[in-house]
Parts: sequence; C-alpha cells; structure tokens
Amino acid sequence: MEKKIKISEIVNENGRRVLEIALSDKVFQLRLTVGSQLNLKKKYKNEPLQIIIEAVQDTEKFISIIDEALSWNGNKNDEDINGEQFYDLLVDNGVLGINELAKILLSIAAASGVFSKKQMESLQNAFSKIFDSMFEHFGADEVLEKLTESDKSEKGSSFQKTEATNA
Repeated sequence: MEKKIKISEIVNENGRRVLEIALSDKVFQLRLTVGSQLNLKKKYKNEPLQIIIEAVQDTEKFISIIDEALSWNGNKNDEDINGEQFYDLLVDNGVLGINELAKILLSIAAASGVFSKKQMESLQNAFSKIFDSMFEHFGADEVLEKLTESDKSEKGSSFQKTEATNA
C-alpha cells in the first residue's frame, strides 16, 4: 500500500506552531495546547508525557490525544472529525503498524512543545528498536500456533464451533 500522507510542522497565521498532516486531499492541523494537556492529565491522572508514551500501545489514550490535538481553538479542521475517524484515515492512507502510529503521536507532541525534536527522534528510535525486536522473535508459524492455542482454551475454538455447526 502506498502511503498518501505528508507531515509538516508549520507556524500558522496566528504564530502558533502546528503539526499539519495531509491525508489524501485533506489537511489537518494538530496541536496539544496546555488546556489539552491538562484535560488529558485530569482524565488519566498522569503527566502528559507519560500519557503520550503509554498511548503508543493504548488505543483509548491514542484516540484521546488525537481528539484533543484536532480540537484546539483556531484550527482549520473539519468540525466533524474525531480521533477515531482520524485514526481510520491514517490507516486508510498507509500509516500502518505501531512504529508509524508512534511517529504520529511523537510528532504531535514535539510540534506542541511537550519535548524537543531531538527527544522525539530518540523516543522514535527507542520505540522502533523495542517493537522491531519484539516482532522479530516470532515466526509466522509460532504466532499462528499461539493464537490457535489460546482460541482452543476458551470454551472450544471458533474452528471447533464451526465444525460442529457444519456437521
């Protein structure tokens, strides 16, 4: 699948640093304002940096961050778009895998001043190493075997249920 995404950090006409993400024919502006960060802190009872790091593998937090980043005052986004829809747009435009999604989160945070570009790059490299090595150790047969083992242990597998239904 070809990626149809362009990410750039800009300064808008009001002097605000914003992350612009072009997906197909639409451009979105994302920014975590201080108010957004405080909303996340209140919701998850943790500091914004920790929430962003956890969001790399927590879909609910990922969506919450995207919701906040899309809705800052003065953005030029479609009013109808939310974090779930944006996530789907990312995937539909070729942003696949945990490393790519982490890059989006970290880019939003860096454009919003949560950390510097150098810190963002360090975190991206760390996440890439962690997740690449995690998946490196699994062969396709091993993953399939583990999935079918867990499926069988849950009140009979869906395969077994299908066989019983077809018999």
